[in-house]
Amino acid sequence: RAFLISTAVRFYRGDRHEHHSMIINVSHLAGVQNSLKIVVGEYIDELKEAIEATAGQDPQRALEQAQISEIHDTYKEIYSVIDEGWNDFFPELFIVSNKLQQYSINSMSDDNLDYETYKDQGLVAVIIGGIKLSRGMTLEGLSVSYFARSSKMYDTLMQMCRWFGYRNTGHGYQDLCRVYLTEDSIDWYTH
Repeated sequence: RAFLISTAVRFYRGDRHEHHSMIINVSHLAGVQNSLKIVVGEYIDELKEAIEATAGQDPQRALEQAQISEIHDTYKEIYSVIDEGWNDFFPELFIVSNKLQQYSINSMSDDNLDYETYKDQGLVAVIIGGIKLSRGMTLEGLSVSYFARSSKMYDTLMQMCRWFGYRNTGHGYQDLCRVYLTEDSIDWYTH
């Protein structure tokens, strides 16, 4: 939900043709990543159906739909500090959901994450992976990271902590970036 919101807000700000990425990194095992892709895909499909069913409605009336209400709750909980309001970016959710794609990047997947193919229209992607994602692969337009793996190795931590870099170029979206970590990971990064 946070990724849908951050992307919709960026669309509202004028970044419709830029790349937008979210990373999910919960295991180094390719089988786990590919299984997670199925589960995440089912949830994304539920959200897409809800967004499609409420497209064109008054943003306040759309809140009667359960999944839309959950998206709104996420907005209020973590994005209420941004300048844009619900009524501003709600219409963009439909466009975002139609562009949203999902990838599993590992040795057992045939998925090919190719930003160049989408250079003119921009790619909107949820990317699930492990080692390949945490060690040097650049995810363009990264705004949301969900990281549930733990590591105490400093080289691994340093590779993974360079998630966002600087986002003050163009329209800017530094205020939209979010990282979700386990308590153990937060403790190791703090250390």
